[in-house]
Amino acid sequence: MFAVLSDHPTRSARRLGLAKVSRVLAERRIISRPLNNNEHRRGNRAGTLADVPGPWLDWAQRWRKLARQESSTAKVMFSTICIAGRWTAEKHPEAVSPDLWTRDIAAEYVADTMHANCGDWAGHNHNRTSYGRPLAASEMANRIDSIRGFFCNLIDFEWIEAKLGPRRVLTLPISLRAQMKPNPWIIDDASWAKLMVAGLTLNSEDLKPYGSPASKAKGQLSTYYPIEMLRALVGVWLFAGCRIDEIHHLELDCIIWDTGTGPDTGEQFTSCLLRIPANKTADPSTKPVDPVVGQLIDAWKLVRPT
Repeated sequence: MFAVLSDHPTRSARRLGLAKVSRVLAERRIISRPLNNNEHRRGNRAGTLADVPGPWLDWAQRWRKLARQESSTAKVMFSTICIAGRWTAEKHPEAVSPDLWTRDIAAEYVADTMHANCGDWAGHNHNRTSYGRPLAASEMANRIDSIRGFFCNLIDFEWIEAKLGPRRVLTLPISLRAQMKPNPWIIDDASWAKLMVAGLTLNSEDLKPYGSPASKAKGQLSTYYPIEMLRALVGVWLFAGCRIDEIHHLELDCIIWDTGTGPDTGEQFTSCLLRIPANKTADPSTKPVDPVVGQLIDAWKLVRPT
């Protein structure tokens, strides 16, 4: 039933809502698996794997069952490992099994990946919006990192003999590493000043209201989220310098108020510290922020539902 109801235009809000509901039902084991937002754009599994060489696919599926990575990471790696299998079938049909790969084949795969386009060896897929576009640096790195992890696991599991050193042969080229350095967007002073003013003066009238047709007829509209919550989020974004994943993981009691003494004047002042929990790449930390961040978060705590 969910699959039938989700068969709507790509931007349909109903599809997104159904996907969320299906995840809840799947968690409670009412349905076997949740919907995928891009289900309508994917090729079926049989068609996607049909052109992967049999020996290569057997190794890949065996690896996936015992992969040490997170399930979401293993899923992405599996599709990329299949890309390497299709490449092998085209370039080296005599080595369509991982235990037959040599250093020369691995080096050739890295070189071809550096000049590949989107869709090359991708198999059956309905999503062709980016086909023909050169791979981005992150996409090249994903292909190379996945196949290196695949071979490292096969060797560590003692499933194949080490005919190549994957940590050396399948490493990212220096030129590719250089392209993956942080590339921040520099905002000019005038634009930043406008953002500051807009964030500090944010109110309910600036947000898009929502409500049923009956509510709209009566003028009974409201914002989707409490304005205090949005002000707190905007304050953290403007003044704390946090990445999006750090903002997502902030706890309700993330603000620490402290008192300091000026080294020159000796006068006491109030300082505000923001506690950032551990994430995938960093340990927990605490950083000083503008007191306005703490004031906005405290205002949200006063109205936040229990």
